[in-house]
Amino acid sequence: MAQLTRPSAEVSKTTTFIDCSRDLIRQIRSIDLRPYETGGRAGVDPDLMNLTLTLHDEAAVLFRMVADEFDESTEDGDSELQAIADLAFMANVELQQPREILIQARTAESSWEVVSRANKLLRGTVKALIALEHVLCTRAGVEPEHWLEVDTESTIKIRNAYARFHRLMIEEGENEEETQRLHVAMNLIAELLGCDGARSMRLADRSQLGRFQQAIVAWSAGFSSDPGDAIDLWHNILAFSHLMMEINHRDELIEHDRRILAEAIDLMFGESSSPEKVLEALDHLATIRGRDPLIDRLLDRESIGALKEWKRPLKELLVRISGGGEPS
Repeated sequence: MAQLTRPSAEVSKTTTFIDCSRDLIRQIRSIDLRPYETGGRAGVDPDLMNLTLTLHDEAAVLFRMVADEFDESTEDGDSELQAIADLAFMANVELQQPREILIQARTAESSWEVVSRANKLLRGTVKALIALEHVLCTRAGVEPEHWLEVDTESTIKIRNAYARFHRLMIEEGENEEETQRLHVAMNLIAELLGCDGARSMRLADRSQLGRFQQAIVAWSAGFSSDPGDAIDLWHNILAFSHLMMEINHRDELIEHDRRILAEAIDLMFGESSSPEKVLEALDHLATIRGRDPLIDRLLDRESIGALKEWKRPLKELLVRISGGGEPS
C-alpha cells in the first residue's frame, strides 16, 4: 500500500503557522514588566498597553487564520484538523475578556492596575500560543520549541529571597524603635525588589511591595504624625511577609524539597554515610532555605554540630510535606 502523505499546501501553511506562533511567543516572553511598574501613568498607556494589545491582536489574527484554514479542511472527517481549528477558535474567545478588561484600564488611576491587567493578557496569550504550537507541531511531525515549563531554579531563588526578607523583618523589628522600623522595611523592600530572580516574582507580590514603598514615602514626608500609623504600616508589611512564605505551597517546591530531604537523610544517616556525604547533603539542603525555620537555623550555624541534632527535624519535615504521620 502506498504511504499516505498530506497535501504540500497544508504542510506549507502548517509550517508558516508554527513559525508565526514561535515568533509571537518569543516577543511576549522578552517583555520585562518591571520598568513599567515604577513608571507613572504617562509611561504606561502609550507603551505597555499598546504593546500588549498589538501582540494580542497579532495572535488573534493568527488564531483566526488557523481556525478558518483547518475548519474548511475538515470535510473529509479529519478529527485532528478539527481539534486544531477548535483550539484556535476557543483561544480567541477566551482572550477577549482580558483584552476588554485591559482596555478599560485606560482610565485607571493606578499604573499597577494597568500592569496587572497587561500581564494577565500576555500570560494568557502566550499560553494559548504554546498550545497552538504543540498541536501544529504534532500535525507536522516536528518537535515544539516552547513549553509551559516550571522554572524550579528561579522559584528556589525567590523563596530564598522571601525567607530572608521575612526573617530580617522579624529580627529588625525586635531591634529597632517602632518609628525607625519603617526605614528598615524600606531598605529591605528595595533589596528584595532588586535581587536576582525579582523578574520572576509574582506580579501581585511586586505590586504590593511597591504600594508599601509608596506608603512609607508618604509617611516619611510627614503626611501623618501619628506614631500609631507607622506601627500599623509596619505590622501590615510584617503580615505580608508571612503571606509571602506561602510560596512553599507551590507543587514544584514541594516535589523538590521532598526529594532533597530524602537524599539528605540518606547521605547523612545511611549505611554508607561519610563526612564527604554529609557536606554534600548540606549543599543540597541549602536549596530548601525558607521551608522550615529550625532547618534554616541549623544551616546558619558556623559548624555542623552533632548529626543527631539534624535527624529528627529532617525526618519530621519530610513526613510533614509528604502528608504522612509520625516519622519513624
